[in-house]
Amino acid sequence: MGKLIATVIIAVLAFMAVIALVKFLHLYLVFVSILLWLVVLFSFLYINDKGPAFINNNQRIAAGFDWLLAVNAPAQDDHPPATPQVRAPDNTRSPDEALKEALFYLEEGIYGQGQVKQQINDIFSRLENSPHTGLRALSPSDGAIILLRGPQGSGKTIVTSQFISLLYGEKVLETEEIIEADRLDFPPGSDPLDILYTLIDNHQSATLIIHDADFIADPESEAISGHSIGTAIARVAKKDPHCLLVILELSDKAANKMLKDPEHKKWLDKLGTFEFNFQQLDADSLLKILVDYLQDESFSIASDGLPRIKRLIQDIADEAPENFKNAHSMRHLSESLIQSFSSDENNEGTVLTPAFISGYIAAR
Repeated sequence: MGKLIATVIIAVLAFMAVIALVKFLHLYLVFVSILLWLVVLFSFLYINDKGPAFINNNQRIAAGFDWLLAVNAPAQDDHPPATPQVRAPDNTRSPDEALKEALFYLEEGIYGQGQVKQQINDIFSRLENSPHTGLRALSPSDGAIILLRGPQGSGKTIVTSQFISLLYGEKVLETEEIIEADRLDFPPGSDPLDILYTLIDNHQSATLIIHDADFIADPESEAISGHSIGTAIARVAKKDPHCLLVILELSDKAANKMLKDPEHKKWLDKLGTFEFNFQQLDADSLLKILVDYLQDESFSIASDGLPRIKRLIQDIADEAPENFKNAHSMRHLSESLIQSFSSDENNEGTVLTPAFISGYIAAR
């Protein structure tokens, strides 16, 4: 639009300039033409700082008129909500295959967390005795929420994935599809109910996982309260014809706050609520994780070096108990060990020997 206006004005000015030259006795035309050119030039100089730099004057003037026309246009949101991640299910495997793999992984691939494994076993005992089918076998009240509470790096995400596969294998869930969201999907001032319906649109059979959900118990901004998010979760989870499984990953502190808050209890009581209680990993579990990480890089630890590695893990954990007892720290330690071993030309092969481990400990 601005380009059209600018083009018309330039054409008129050019026509007036020609007339003035032809009839230069009509000096007032020359004066008016110069005056209008000055107006356009002044507008360009004023507007140019507010718009992009274009190649020619016609485009620059057009940009100026576009800017003038857009002054009263409604403001656009420069920070739209983050797009949730949708993890598509593996349509190639049957429920029986998913169940078999998940059972094996929960038994062999998750270190420590005996309490969580027992809580999962209790849920499946409940499923076997339930007269209902589908998600109602897990929660007859329609809709279910699982609170994964515990420290970061304790295995919550891995257990969640395998637990969903178990439910799919038992035909409690129609699909293994997962919708992942976090705090960024609930910006201040937004309507949590609209957000949740948008998240699950066309994915009614999926499981909604909200990562780092402490903000629901204690939101950073009062513009959108955790109570309103919780109430919206309860409404969406009970929505017919598809009830929804919702999983919240949060700290013990946030979980305790939610469970003691009367306003939170109002919406939690409307759903079947389950808890998985994760603990800090012990030294034996951390050692197994470290061994797995090393094996992924084709490295191993000599059998007579395992006690020294375990002692190293315990020493480091004692120095930083809150920040070290998790799988992330074992990955960092494995990378450090491999780098140190590979950089010493005296070391051969891929087996970390007791001598190397002792030297690594001494160099700390």
